[in-house]
Parts: sequence; structure tokens; C-alpha cells
Amino acid sequence: MPTSKDSLPERGSSNPAVLSSSLSIFRPRRLAWAELMRRVFKVDVLKCLECNRRMRLIATIDQPEVIRAILGSLGIRARPPPLAPARPVAQTALDLEFAQEFPPSDFL
Repeated sequence: MPTSKDSLPERGSSNPAVLSSSLSIFRPRRLAWAELMRRVFKVDVLKCLECNRRMRLIATIDQPEVIRAILGSLGIRARPPPLAPARPVAQTALDLEFAQEFPPSDFL
């Protein structure tokens, strides 16, 4: 990895090979989602539970109507559950009817 200014491309350079190789030095590396899941949850999401071999992603589904159809055919709700009712209002005043002199006079 270059560390000096001498190895950087000249200003105004239009050679794509030089530009792409030099920009990769500064661009942060992005991790795949499976690698992030492995790091955070210590689970290899691409490991087959039956044969322990590595699975590969062959397609992604991003159309909502297709996702609803697939979930419906599997018997899984496509919509989130309804919202629960709000919690009761928190108590704002303390019931201090039991309050006594503190510390009690016979405490000391």
C-alpha cells in the first residue's frame, strides 16, 4: 500500500487504471451483509444447517407484491401485527399519606 505522495497519481491524470488503483487506497472497504451478521451475531448465515456446506445467494426479491405472494403461500403474515394500545399515563404525583417524620425521633 503506497504511503508517500510519490505513489499517488498526478493531478489531472485521466488514466482510468491509475485512478481506480489509487482511489481504492482511500475508499473504505464495505463488508458483505453475511460477514456483518457473522461478526455481530457469531452466526454464519450462509452455512447450510443440513450439510454444513456454504450456500450462495442466487437472487434477491425486492418487489413488495412478490414478497407478499411468497409469504402468503407459506402461511406467514405479510403485514405487521396491529399496534398495541398505548400504556396508561405514568403516575405524576406521589401518594405520600404514609409519610412520617424522617428520621424518626427515636432513631438516634
